[in-house]
Amino acid sequence: MSAQDEATIRYEFREVLKELGFGAAYYLSPVVSDPRVGRQLYTFGFPEEWGRQYGDKLGMMDPFPRAALKHGGVFRWSQVGKILRLQPRNLRYLKALEGFGIYDGIGFPCYGPGARRSFVGVGLPASEKSFSPEGVLKVQVAGQLAFQRQAQINRLVDLANPRLSQREHDVLQLIAKGKSNSVIAQVLRISSSTVGVYVARLFEKLGVSDRTSASVRALSLGLIPGFVTPETGVK
Repeated sequence: MSAQDEATIRYEFREVLKELGFGAAYYLSPVVSDPRVGRQLYTFGFPEEWGRQYGDKLGMMDPFPRAALKHGGVFRWSQVGKILRLQPRNLRYLKALEGFGIYDGIGFPCYGPGARRSFVGVGLPASEKSFSPEGVLKVQVAGQLAFQRQAQINRLVDLANPRLSQREHDVLQLIAKGKSNSVIAQVLRISSSTVGVYVARLFEKLGVSDRTSASVRALSLGLIPGFVTPETGVK
């Protein structure tokens, strides 16, 4: 995968899947255990109505991303019940897939820099031969390479214009004021371990490895107002 833009990466991945006997795929990022967390959906080959309904309600019922996180590797959709205890909404999702003419497929997680995780679901196999161990491995490798390349491209964009959540902004403001994780935890009424997670995310998004550099970088990007503190020296 030597593509230099997302559209080309997706096109090349799609062509690889066609060669390996799969006619459709969908990609979700980021993927965490809570499906209510916003996810970017990219899909091709599946019915358009499935895509619309997935964004409206089906996405909340889909068990495959959660199964991928738990399983940690590639699995066939028909085996999801061996990975998770399926809830009624999950069973409704599987029934809805059949209504769209979508049956078996494969799913797997992908991993990128900064502990970023995505999910790839590949479906509409040409035949049972599409599920050969060699073919499935090639699909998984192609998906991982595509995700890593896309993550690298997105990282270059994000470093120039990092997108922070409101809570990340709150933590960043307090870091710039020289507050420790324990103090930030008290101010925001969250645990110190949670603060640590936000700090790690901020370092990743800002492309830095320490609190002073994070403050200076944030100031240069206009993410925080000027402060003068003994700890950071930001002004």
